[in-house]
Amino acid sequence: YDYCFMPVPLKDLGGTPNEDDLPLGLCEGDCDNDSDCAGSLVCFLRHDGDIPPGCIGMGFTSYDYCFMPVPLKDLGGTPNEDDLPLGL
Repeated sequence: YDYCFMPVPLKDLGGTPNEDDLPLGLCEGDCDNDSDCAGSLVCFLRHDGDIPPGCIGMGFTSYDYCFMPVPLKDLGGTPNEDDLPLGL
């Protein structure tokens, strides 16, 4: 299936972000652990240039980025009229 999402560009704040930039926002990096990220955001530890869900862009290969882990909602191959339009 395909899913709806709102793309956010990756934003690089350096390998060691300034204290003024912490906590990091959505699709911002470089984070080292979840406590570097704001609120309920989670640090996405990248492998081989993976892009965090909901983010777009290439980013720096060795940087990790904060993202919002949102469970996918499976409405089947043909959603009911009541489920349309689809949300995030």
